[in-house]
Order: sequence, then C-alpha cells, then structure tokens
Amino acid sequence: VSTQSTGNEKNEVLLVPYYTLGTTLWEFPSFHIAQNSTKETCEELLKENISDFHKEDIIELGIRLKPPFGLPANKLDDVSFYFYKRSKNVFFPNIPSDQHRWSKPSQFIEQFYEHHMLFEPHTKQMLENLSVITSFSDEEQMKSLAHRSLEQCKLEMGFHTKLEYLPHIEIIPISSMTLPPFDKTNMVVVTSKSDCLIVDPGATAEGQDLMIKIIRRSPSNVNVFLTHHHRDHIEGIDAIARLFPDVKVYGHAKTLQKVKTTLTTVCVEHQQRINVGDLTLLALYAPGHTGMFII
Repeated sequence: VSTQSTGNEKNEVLLVPYYTLGTTLWEFPSFHIAQNSTKETCEELLKENISDFHKEDIIELGIRLKPPFGLPANKLDDVSFYFYKRSKNVFFPNIPSDQHRWSKPSQFIEQFYEHHMLFEPHTKQMLENLSVITSFSDEEQMKSLAHRSLEQCKLEMGFHTKLEYLPHIEIIPISSMTLPPFDKTNMVVVTSKSDCLIVDPGATAEGQDLMIKIIRRSPSNVNVFLTHHHRDHIEGIDAIARLFPDVKVYGHAKTLQKVKTTLTTVCVEHQQRINVGDLTLLALYAPGHTGMFII
C-alpha cells in the first residue's frame, strides 16, 4: 500500500490497473516473491523499488488468502502482502502517470459502488480499512489499522474478507459434492439494505455451518434462487428450511419439480425481474448445462 500524506493531509493511496478476461481491475502496486521468502527478503525488494526507503516506515498489515476457487488454494498468487509507506513518491517510479491513480480510499470505494472501478475483494477491504484513518502520518492510527487487519485474517472465508466482486454481489466458495478434483461450488449472495438472495446453496454438511453464518449476517428478508437442480447447487436447502422456514425458493418450473423442499417455491420465467430490496435482477433462460438452466 503506497500512501501520500502532505502538509494539507491528502491521505491518498496509489492504485494501478491490471487486465483479466477483458476486464480492468485496480490493485495496489505489487511484486512477486518466492514462497519461502522471509520478511527480510520482502524488505530487500521494497528497498530496491522505493527510492527513499526507510525500514521504520514499513508496517506489515497481514496476509490475505484469496478464495479457493476451483482447486485448493496453495499457490503463490493466492497470498497478498500489504505494507504501508509514508511517502509523497509513487511506489514504482517507472509506472506511467496515465496508468495509475492517486485518490482517497473513500473516493475509490465510492467509484466502486458507482460502477466506475472494480477491485479484487482483498483490495477493496484494505481500502475500507484505510478509509477510516484520518491521518496516514498518525502512528497510533496506523498501528491500530495493522492490528485490525491482522485480526481480520483469523476469520472464516467470507468474513476475513467480504468477497464482493461487484457492488452488492459476493461469490463465496462453499464445500459441495461437485465433481473431483474440485470440492467447492460458488454460492452467490446478492444483498441490499433490507433483502438478501442466496443463489445456489449447494453446501454439504461440512459447508453448511459457513453457509448458515453467511445467511445469519444478512438482512432479515432472505430468499433462495436456484440456477438448476444438480446436487452441488441445492444440497443446503434442507438446512435453510429448518432454520428459515419463511424463505422462498425461486427457479425454473422444471428445476423446482426436481427439488424436494418444504419451502414455498416461485416459478421464474425468462426475462422476469426479481427484486432484492432496492436492487433489480433480470432472470435469463440459458439451457445448456441443463435443459432448464436459468441465471
């Protein structure tokens, strides 16, 4: 995390773009290190990349494990290290000026919710943590930030980092009976101020504890949407029915015929609009994976 705090207290951070699957995401400047690197190795790399490096200016803000999408996460790219630097200089001086942005963390967050910028969830959470700091030059506030960040790392998936990839939309890997070598299905959670829609709660007994915790932290009005009837997308419905008997289950008529549940079911048609509080989703019929697949 490269910051600048001048006499007029700009309290800005630096983000740079990277491109994936035709999408531009913004992140903190970074570099790769070997998996067995020590803190001293990190400091040496920082020293090489920061012109006015001072060891006392660096605070470790913790480790963020990225979600285990697909195969279990055990690669270098699944770990993010964050550091704070008191500086008015760009973290990497060789970054062209048109390929980076300085701004206050709160302003970056506003641009995310206005659909102008996208971040990886761990970048967004660090921006949220930084946005409560009134002065980056305040040692006590920065120590408090480091402590809070390290404590967040101890929480469960979906809690240590809110996995919000688009405004109000989280993608949370849940243990499921999917096909090997994979062992998780992505449960999508759409949340407004008053409502929550759980898409494909395919949790096994092992994953249901996390699934229920995610639902309990959501607004009181919770419903379920099923894209199709395969077990790794519906298995958690019975657990939801036991604890939340008023939940409604939305899906294609043929999908709902294949799903046995005591919950109220609601058939969804192609291009039907579904309201989640003040958010509106558009259902699209997309046969292929199954004959009644709907997203």
